[in-house]
Amino acid sequence: MCGSSPPTPPAPATRPGQSARTCTSYLYVGAPQAWQAGYDGTGTTVAVLDSGVDAEHSDLIGAVKAQQNFTDSPDVADRDGHGTHTSSTVAGRGVASNGRNKGVAPGAQLLSGKVLNDSGSGDLSWIIAGMEWAVAEGADVISMSIGTSEPVDCTDPMAAAVDRISASSGVLFVVAAGNLGGPAEAISSPGCAASAMTVAATDLTQTTADFSSRGPVLANHAVKPDIAAPGVDITAARAGGRGDSAYVDMSGTSMATPHVAGAAAILKQQHPDWKGQQLKAALQNSVRSESKVGIYEQGAGELDVAQAVTQQVTGPGTVDLGTFAWPHTPDQKLTQQLTYHNSGTEPVTLTLTADARGNNGNALPAGLISFDPSATVAAGETVDVPVTIDPSAALDPGAYGSVSARVVATGNDGPTVVTPLGFYLEPQYVDVTFKLIDRDGKPAASITSLDVFDLDSIAAQRVGFDGADQTLHLRAGTYSLAATIAHDDANGLVDSYAFLGDPEITLTKDTTITYDARTAAEAKVTTQRPTERKGGSLTYGRIVDNWILASSRGYGTQVKSIYLGATPKARRGTFEVVEGWQYGSPAGTESPYLYSLAFTHEQQVKGKPDHRVRDRDLATIDATYYTPGNAYNYSEYVDVWRPWSINLIPTGDRGTVAAPTRVQHLVTADRDTKVSQMVGHADAMAWPFATLMTSTATAYKAGSRHSESWFKAGLRPGLVTDQTTGLKYAPAARDGNTVWSNFASWSDTEPGHFSRQGFLDLGGTELLADGVSLGEYGYYGQGVWDVPAAATNLELVYDLIRWQRGDYKWESPSSVETRWKWKSSAADAGKPLPLLFPDYDLAVDLNDRAPRIPVFPVSITAESGQRYKPGRFTSARVWTSYDDGTTWNPTPVVNLGTKAVALVNNSKATTFVTLKVELTDSNGKSVTQTLTRFYGIR
Repeated sequence: MCGSSPPTPPAPATRPGQSARTCTSYLYVGAPQAWQAGYDGTGTTVAVLDSGVDAEHSDLIGAVKAQQNFTDSPDVADRDGHGTHTSSTVAGRGVASNGRNKGVAPGAQLLSGKVLNDSGSGDLSWIIAGMEWAVAEGADVISMSIGTSEPVDCTDPMAAAVDRISASSGVLFVVAAGNLGGPAEAISSPGCAASAMTVAATDLTQTTADFSSRGPVLANHAVKPDIAAPGVDITAARAGGRGDSAYVDMSGTSMATPHVAGAAAILKQQHPDWKGQQLKAALQNSVRSESKVGIYEQGAGELDVAQAVTQQVTGPGTVDLGTFAWPHTPDQKLTQQLTYHNSGTEPVTLTLTADARGNNGNALPAGLISFDPSATVAAGETVDVPVTIDPSAALDPGAYGSVSARVVATGNDGPTVVTPLGFYLEPQYVDVTFKLIDRDGKPAASITSLDVFDLDSIAAQRVGFDGADQTLHLRAGTYSLAATIAHDDANGLVDSYAFLGDPEITLTKDTTITYDARTAAEAKVTTQRPTERKGGSLTYGRIVDNWILASSRGYGTQVKSIYLGATPKARRGTFEVVEGWQYGSPAGTESPYLYSLAFTHEQQVKGKPDHRVRDRDLATIDATYYTPGNAYNYSEYVDVWRPWSINLIPTGDRGTVAAPTRVQHLVTADRDTKVSQMVGHADAMAWPFATLMTSTATAYKAGSRHSESWFKAGLRPGLVTDQTTGLKYAPAARDGNTVWSNFASWSDTEPGHFSRQGFLDLGGTELLADGVSLGEYGYYGQGVWDVPAAATNLELVYDLIRWQRGDYKWESPSSVETRWKWKSSAADAGKPLPLLFPDYDLAVDLNDRAPRIPVFPVSITAESGQRYKPGRFTSARVWTSYDDGTTWNPTPVVNLGTKAVALVNNSKATTFVTLKVELTDSNGKSVTQTLTRFYGIR
């Protein structure tokens, strides 16, 4: 079995949302140990109800004994690929990989019921018909990697059919929990069905996948999921895949489900007389008992097939004790027997413990759940262990709701028996009336809102106000309340905002809460230099247990005032209110400047917010705005990041910069506040037509001085960069026998700058293998290609074109073609591609035009993304064209190893210079880049 620790060191590169693999998933769940014991599913039948199956795939030849199409598609063929993947995870033979990519139960036979059509959708009637067909065909286990697109209350026909057919046939339905994430009540149907074995997804480090639906079931609070299995980057058969393209990686609870279905087949082979619910309980009992998360994430825990086939003591599976109504009294006390059976030849003494948690995830007091700490089970006998629930036990308000306990019975011989136990303690509810009063003393209206954040159950709602009070029926507990009260001027436009709230307030009885904007103090800013207010923003964030509720309102000059009400101090998590302010130099100032300020109130708002700003307490950025052509108006945003923020916090509204020009920026200097700019070269429609150049967010020191240039000549394709850290992502990588690319659009010569494609940035990518095209993608720099496993000469081509729309002012460069060449094989799987990205530096005027001189130096360096470091240049060649690439002239180059300098003869140019650059580093990697109209001549 694979180890449960994270891989060290991590694999060189993964796609966003993927995890590095340390082994194939069947090893992780312990299938080989079951095979060695003689159990591989032989003699059992697993029905896979999905999108069909590629029965001619080498891993599945001979495995599929019957197929049936229940959809509106023409035949049983799997044109979606989902069903083939899940089928091979159940019972794939691993032929195409010499045994590496086997299914969990490679001896099992498969029934393929196509209940999802070629678009991946299915009607209820198709799915239910598929269930009934599978039972009629003799299925022992039915695997269903399907589910609704939203949480359900489990009163639907599909869930009812699962319970009905399970009871009448004894078959085990193994069903995906869903991919709706959390924090709770996100289980889809039919995974919500009580009899189903509902499967959550983990990666190979015991971490629950972000996408995996959390329980309990919506409305009825039933305990789900039941078990967890690997569901992140699972390698299995690709429909239509042959040879080097036989496999594909997929993620989802759909991928976790067939692991459990295969395990159920193995247990069915070992215990042919067992019914579905016995298989379910045994698989739950034998999970990895060291799971550290609650049962509403992973059920009993992670699948362990190796333990399942050796387990001698078994106990109950999921125990759902239902709902205890409020108010909670001693007469609600309930005792439930947990029955353990010992199939071995020696008595076993069990020591019982329980990881019991309230709805808020905190440990529960001992009085709520009690049981005998030990019990002895004689050989061949059973024993009942009573568990008593006393709902009248004194609890913190946040503990009420969905209560969970993972009961672990550890035998004196070592193995554990795990049972997930849950119930719902109905919380107390209170009626809270909210009165929001505006600056005129009237009931608040306009775009006023109140955020109500339940810190116990991590649930939030945003309530609007239209001139009347609002009464909310809330569960008793701890809340964060945040009111943003808007006031309108005579024209119906907002002219002020007031923020008031309580970041941590306990509500245990009916009450009225009033937030009166007249009690809030006006926030004021005084700058050292003369200024005119340009705009601002009002933002707050409340963070608890890594869940974030935030709101940000940006505005221009129409908002005249901001008011802040004093708040109590937050004790749990993070609470911040951030004031954003922009003040610019008065109109007509010869040397313009702009203050972009952020003032943060940490954990509480107190006192009167009166900010007197001195330049020495700020950082100064001397910004130069070049234009790749004629004068033009840029869009500009200056934003900040706080440690908790997942989105930009604006300091003001979108600004306009008349380029070319120079502006001095004075920005907040604070170690926990990072400042970032975005400058958009836009046409009359601005963003999203703009090429929006982004800087790396930086925390500045007071009194520091910096320079920054925008759209300076040297524009070329760059690297996608993490805006908050400056980390340059791998622009492309190889996963198995798949190559993918994810290139940025234009980058200028300022380190850390990059842009995403605007609507006027066109182009595409193409990959060639030994000179033969593997396909073209027209969407900018993104592409995915299947490549040969054998060592092959690959060439990746990226075209970036600037569309000259109407009287658009972007002149240079008009297009860039970049070609990378390298040799690659399957041994490079998991590695970033060794791509060199040329970077340039050249002396130009503010219109990106160079002088007409005979020797004009153009400096050339190279960068790369994560985990590939370019070597020294062993070759650097440059050609120059003065007719847009029709004819080329060799250009002298001085190769300094880490830098090359091309000596371009600009005296021959009339309008533009086109450059072709060819670089090879000491690792043998090369790039050829052609920059049409790279810069203009003045």
